[in-house]
Amino acid sequence: MSDAKTVADVEKIVARLILHSLRDIHARFDELTKAEKAIVENARNLEEVHEWAMERADVTEDRRDDAYRKFEIWSEGYACNEDGGEATKHGECFGKNFEEACENYARARAEFNEHFNRKEMTYWGCSLFDNECDARALYG
Repeated sequence: MSDAKTVADVEKIVARLILHSLRDIHARFDELTKAEKAIVENARNLEEVHEWAMERADVTEDRRDDAYRKFEIWSEGYACNEDGGEATKHGECFGKNFEEACENYARARAEFNEHFNRKEMTYWGCSLFDNECDARALYG
C-alpha cells in the first residue's frame, strides 16, 4: 500500500472522529464548561474544521442525513405600516437539519439568539428559511 493511500485512510478516520465529536459537542452544549463553550462559540473555526472533516470523511450523499451539513439562515422580508424590509441573510451554520443549524447559530451569536424563537422558528417574528428564494417570496 502506498503512503498516499495510507495518509488518505488516516485522514478519513480522523475526519469521521471529528464529525462524531462535533455532533456530541452540539448535543450536550448546555453541559459544557465556560471555556469549552468559548471554543464552540468560535463558529468560524468549527465550520472550517467541519468542512475539512466532511471532505475527508468521504460521506456519500445517501449517508448525509446522519451527518452535519451547512445551512444558510435567512429571515423573510416584512411590511409594517409605512415601514418594511427585505429578506436578510444572517449567516451559515451546521446541523443535522435546518432547525438544529438555527439553534447552533443562535448559541454562537448572542444578538441572533436574543430575537430567535425556537418554537416558531422565527427571528423578530419573521419566518426563517434555508435559502434566499423562499425568504424573498413574500416581501422581497
